[in-house]
Amino acid sequence: MNWHANDRHTSMQKGKHCYVYAQWLTRWQAIIGRSRRRPTWRRVENYLRSHQRHHVTLGDTNSSFFRPGWMTIYLVDADIICDLGKDVLPFDPETIDAVYSSHMIDEPGLQLPRHIFRSLKPGGFCRLVAPDMDLLLDRYQARDWRFFLAADGSFILSQICRGILPPESLLMHNRLVCWFASYSARMDTAGGPIVPQHVVDDKLCSLSKYEFSKWCVSLLEPGRTHAHVHLYDYDQLHGLLESARFRDIRKLTWGQSACPEMLNSPIDRQEHRMYSLYVEATK
Repeated sequence: MNWHANDRHTSMQKGKHCYVYAQWLTRWQAIIGRSRRRPTWRRVENYLRSHQRHHVTLGDTNSSFFRPGWMTIYLVDADIICDLGKDVLPFDPETIDAVYSSHMIDEPGLQLPRHIFRSLKPGGFCRLVAPDMDLLLDRYQARDWRFFLAADGSFILSQICRGILPPESLLMHNRLVCWFASYSARMDTAGGPIVPQHVVDDKLCSLSKYEFSKWCVSLLEPGRTHAHVHLYDYDQLHGLLESARFRDIRKLTWGQSACPEMLNSPIDRQEHRMYSLYVEATK
């Protein structure tokens, strides 16, 4: 009995220490996030960058991303303000060592790999992350509602409870369409298209996956704000990178990389892990 009591006491102590450490880490990350937005901190970072290798992350903000030595590029709250769907990357040719882009490649930005290639030094790395078309289709065909619930179900349910989305938004076939049509409707408060299940199933039987993707996007109402409107499979990303003249194109997994800087300072987001495709290439 004493041994069991001691074991329980030890486990409780370990759990308490883990909880305290997690709280401390969260507070420390928040402090760093606030500090690095201050002009003095930014000047120090820019000085350090000028004396070391150059790494760029596309589509991340200073509030959401902090890795020493990495520059952020986005529309708002970034080191460099840039519309990635319209503008050329603001770097001289062959000046960047590594570029990371997560969930930023969609229809308006298909020229982005070419801009990345131009900016990278010879031997530089490009890592692209996108929602995985094949994985989403496979999970729908398997009727894996747990997958879709874990992917974005809690967010959609919260929007339903607030009266922003209709209850039908949570149905699995509508979740699939919304992933294809507007990247899970995260930026589209109207929730994306609502379609009868038999229509979705008929389209999946009669169309290729690429035609199905275009059909889902065609359901979006004009004049509304949507997020990403394109998913990828490996063949598509491989084709984009190959046409931009990249070499050594490879499919990897979350947290796996040939770039030392992406391993030493882990860069892949945990929240994207279960539904994302990871592809890396070298110039």
